[in-house]
This record gives sequence, structure tokens and C-alpha cells, in this order.
Amino acid sequence: MLSDTLNATSQYEQDAFVEMFRKDASWIDATGLDWDRSWQHLEKRLAEGALGDMNFHGFLGPEHLTRLYNWIDRIPYPNFLNGPPFERLVALARAADLAVMDRLGLDPELHGIDAVSVYNAQDFRFQTPYQVPWRQRVRTFLDFGAGHGRQANLWLQTAPQLTTFIAVDAFPATYLTQRLYYQALGLTLNDHMDMTQQPFVIHEDPKVVNHLPSWRLDLVPDGSVDMVCAVQVLRELSRGMLRFALRQFHRILRTDGALYIRDHIGFHNVNMVDMDRVLAASGFVAEWQPALIDGKDVHGVPRIWRKPNLNAIIGGKV
Repeated sequence: MLSDTLNATSQYEQDAFVEMFRKDASWIDATGLDWDRSWQHLEKRLAEGALGDMNFHGFLGPEHLTRLYNWIDRIPYPNFLNGPPFERLVALARAADLAVMDRLGLDPELHGIDAVSVYNAQDFRFQTPYQVPWRQRVRTFLDFGAGHGRQANLWLQTAPQLTTFIAVDAFPATYLTQRLYYQALGLTLNDHMDMTQQPFVIHEDPKVVNHLPSWRLDLVPDGSVDMVCAVQVLRELSRGMLRFALRQFHRILRTDGALYIRDHIGFHNVNMVDMDRVLAASGFVAEWQPALIDGKDVHGVPRIWRKPNLNAIIGGKV
């Protein structure tokens, strides 16, 4: 069974992550950031027992994926979206995750697949809320702080124009869980962690997940990404880490590229930053924020900010 094999290799995976961290020491030092403590508030909440059995450093193999599913399932996720197109997205997400569970030998009845499926479908619908010109369509998608990897589920099933998917994370356990999940989805990994001889290069292939640690965002070329996704992450970063992330987002996004954010407004602001002001100062313009009530209509308010195209702002013929 695949789950037995993966359990047996979980220590090997952890060792490989540590070795990647060691080899990248010069790049890590150049950022001037303490990546070991990038989400200090999570460490504090773990110590207080507030996050149950979650673990962000020690990788547990398939068991880690189940913990991340259950973490989502324990939170109420209001949903006002309905109708056949949305229900189809939920069904597609659920079917893919059932296949993942089956391949890993896990019992779907014990885990929060239904909640995760709705969460996935909501994000995909919010990320594509209206028609846009061709230059703004998402062909290259980057998932920053990718959790268990769930954004790949629908984007790689239902976005025919997508050519490139990139996933980024800094925590050992979530990074390694993403590797597990992507492979169980039947996708090919192009992972910086596996590059022992040749340099890492982004692959344009909708069946490939380009996977790299957050401290190596320099490997993503300038102006090459159409959408950066940051769900429940920016308000939880240290201020130094937030500055680093936003500078990198602005660099890698194309002109007209989108920054999709979904998090809480008015509470759970761990870094105590005025996010709208910081995003504007970082060179982004607000494009879309629905008038939704957090906790009643949705869990986390979705917004789209964009790297501006001066022609769109100035107006007139190009």
C-alpha cells in the first residue's frame, strides 16, 4: 500500500528538507530573516494547546494530511454560493480528494473532505469572479503558504488556460505534506528539494507542480506570474517576512497580474499591520472586495489586488 511506503519514507523526507535548508544557507542569510521562526504565533498557540494535534515541523506521512483536513473541518465555513456551476466545483474537488484518500489508504469518513471541498470551490469562484481580458487570464498561478496543497485540486482540473502551477511554503511539515498530496493527485513534482545536481527551473506543464521553499522565491522569474494566492497567511507573517513576501510578489507578477488574498478583516491581525495601506504602498491597487460578513457569509473575506497597468489607469488608446 502506498501509505505504508510513504510512512516508511517520512523520516527520509524530513532529512531531505533539512539538507535543502542547509544547502540554501547563503540564500537564507541574504534575506536577513529567521525562517526557523517565520510564524512565531503558531508556535506559541501550539505550546498553549490551542491547535490540538497540529504539527508544523515533524512530518508524519499520510497522517499529516488527515490532520490538515481535520483542522479545516473543525472550523465553521459559512457558504452562500449555490447553483449547478458551484455545485459542480464542489463535486470535482470532493472526487479528487476521495481519490487521494483511496490512494493513500485513508478512510474518508474520518476526515473533513466535505468542508475542504466547499472551501476549495469558494476560493476558485472568488479567484475568478468575473470575465477579464486575455492579458489578465491566469496562465501561471503561484500558491504562497500552500497548506496541504489544496489550490492545485481545482486549478489543475478546471482551468484549461493554465500552463504553470507553483507552490511555495517554509514549514517542513506542510511542505512535505504538499509533496505527498500533489503526487497522490497524480501530478509530477518539479521540486527544488530534489535538485542535487542541476539547477531548479520552472516547468510550463499543467501536469507538473513546481515546488520550492519560500526563501527561494528568487527562482521565479521577474514578471512571470499571473496570480499569487495568499489564503490566511499575510496577517500571520512577521513584519520582516511580510515585507519580503510583498516585494517578491510585486517582482514576479506580470503587469496586470493579480494578488488574491483571503483572510479575516478586523480580527486575527497577528502582525498588527494595516494591510490595505501596506499593499497600496507596495505598488498594488485594490480591484475587488465583496461586501461579505466574515463569519456569517464566509470564513475569511476574499479580495483581489492588482499590479497596475498604467494604460488602464490613464485611459485612452495604447
